[in-house]
Amino acid sequence: MSQVYDGTVVSDDEAAHLASQLYQRLDHLERALDGHAFLVGDRFSIADISVLPRVAMYPMVQLPIEDGRYPNVSRWLTEVGERPAFAQSVIVPPARESPT
Repeated sequence: MSQVYDGTVVSDDEAAHLASQLYQRLDHLERALDGHAFLVGDRFSIADISVLPRVAMYPMVQLPIEDGRYPNVSRWLTEVGERPAFAQSVIVPPARESPT
């Protein structure tokens, strides 16, 4: 199965390199969240709102976020994802039938 990145089919080596870069970003987030509830300390901010949807996409592109390797990121994803406004924003309404 071919993998696509930014609209371009990439080789297995390129895909592995890109995955490595994305996991390096998770490593950075893991360190940033160490001892903090949110990305900018202990208050929910626009930083959390901006970054969470991108990180939440990792599993959707076959890049699992392992609790053992990323406990702070996993906690943060759960806590922010459970906030009512965020939880409501990810609800996908059922498709409407097009008029015939």
